[in-house]
Amino acid sequence: MSATDATAASRAAVVALLSGDEPLCVMAHESPDGDALGSLLGCVLPLQAIGRDVVCVIAGDAPFPGELSFLPTAQISRSLPADAAARVLLTLDCGSEQRIATGIDVRSRFARIVNVDHHHDNTCFGDVNLVLGNASSTAEIVAGLLAEAGIELTPDACEALYVGLVTDTGRFQYANTTPQALRLAASLVERGIEPARLFALLYERLPLGRQLLLGIALSRARSELDGRLLVTWLERADFDRTGAADSAADGAADALRAVDGAQLAALIREPASPRGGRYKISLRSRADGVDSSAVARVAGGGGHRGAAGFSSDGTIDEIIAFLAAQVVAQTPA
Repeated sequence: MSATDATAASRAAVVALLSGDEPLCVMAHESPDGDALGSLLGCVLPLQAIGRDVVCVIAGDAPFPGELSFLPTAQISRSLPADAAARVLLTLDCGSEQRIATGIDVRSRFARIVNVDHHHDNTCFGDVNLVLGNASSTAEIVAGLLAEAGIELTPDACEALYVGLVTDTGRFQYANTTPQALRLAASLVERGIEPARLFALLYERLPLGRQLLLGIALSRARSELDGRLLVTWLERADFDRTGAADSAADGAADALRAVDGAQLAALIREPASPRGGRYKISLRSRADGVDSSAVARVAGGGGHRGAAGFSSDGTIDEIIAFLAAQVVAQTPA
């Protein structure tokens, strides 16, 4: 079977699952971002509206990003359902099985796993795998699948899907801003989405602590390899001093990526609840820069070409040395 035929077969299987009547558990990855929450709610809310037996879960205890608090997250459980064995697990935006629930063997808990994602380095851990690496976001994939299944989007699902789309395309600035992504945005606006209102909710309600934390990160930035690599770091004391949440660190790597000549930007931060290593490293690169996902994969992480991440127990200097070596390997001087 060709890759095209295999993708078509997987897509048909997921559409059949959505239009059927099997009990579902829908999960996105731990420590969710806009696309994880957006695709999860964008999928679950329309299914619940037509009476499907579906529960939604995001494992772990990491708080959801404050800027996404306007989404209807109250119904999202933080633990697996007691009747998991009777449900099909539909995972969204999970690049690997390890991203679903730390320390839990989900494969042994569910009847089967259906994996829907847009990360090109997805490990295809499901019994059914629909991985569309050319999609802008998992929200875009979910919107298409629901349309094919004949399931009408509810207003709150439209809002959630738009959040997933706008955040994963970097407000329609990244290289993954395709015609398909823009057409989906237009269709959601036609359904009543107000872009200005959602922009204000997402990007204009920032706590002061977040901006103070960004200032610390930028003041600490180091330039390596004649500016090809820009790195900064945040320790727990920085979060404590500013009163900022862990998610407040988002944006520091993006700010460094904007510096002229940067081929890779990195934020090294010490999370409140380390999983997989003392530090979490967020990578950002431009379309013509280093492949961030390739760097992350070397260290056991993953992501997209322009945005990826991994964890490490190394020192800050060791992590910077590793990153510099990866930049040199991809872009020899």
